[in-house]
Amino acid sequence: MPKTGAKKPKIGASVVVGNPDGSNEHLVIAETEEHKYLTVNFPGGKKKKRETIGRCAARECLEEAKVEVEVTHVIAIHERPDRSIHVTLAATAIGGSPEHSNEHPWAGYYPDEELEKMQQEGDTRWPTMISDIEKSRRGDMMPIEEFYQAVTCIGIIALGEMTDELQGQEQIRIAA
Repeated sequence: MPKTGAKKPKIGASVVVGNPDGSNEHLVIAETEEHKYLTVNFPGGKKKKRETIGRCAARECLEEAKVEVEVTHVIAIHERPDRSIHVTLAATAIGGSPEHSNEHPWAGYYPDEELEKMQQEGDTRWPTMISDIEKSRRGDMMPIEEFYQAVTCIGIIALGEMTDELQGQEQIRIAA
């Protein structure tokens, strides 16, 4: 297959996890990298090769906050300023308690009202944290299995279009 010169977009995931006690709190981590002061974010990171987006979010949550989760829904898909794709997922905590990691000096369940204030003051990593929590509360999400089916269909369609295009190019070369 000929190279197009286009780079594959980086894909990442984060996970919105409500406090299992039912309070209006969500799991967040503190970040200091590339920032002069502390910001908070949902646990998340870059997807590894051959890893599903759900597995990525679950792995990152365990690595960054020491909380094991079951990913259930896709809340949002965001295109970041660097052109990377970031998927925000909803999950249920199934094990572990929030603890800090080597990368993050703090992890825990934080009250939604405080997160909203922090977002207004610019102390959250991404401006969509509160809207993602609100979508999660309203149930405005896609079940993860439906997401995988949709992505598979889109991939098959894109692959078919790419194959048609390559076959057309080959026919042009043969005719020339």
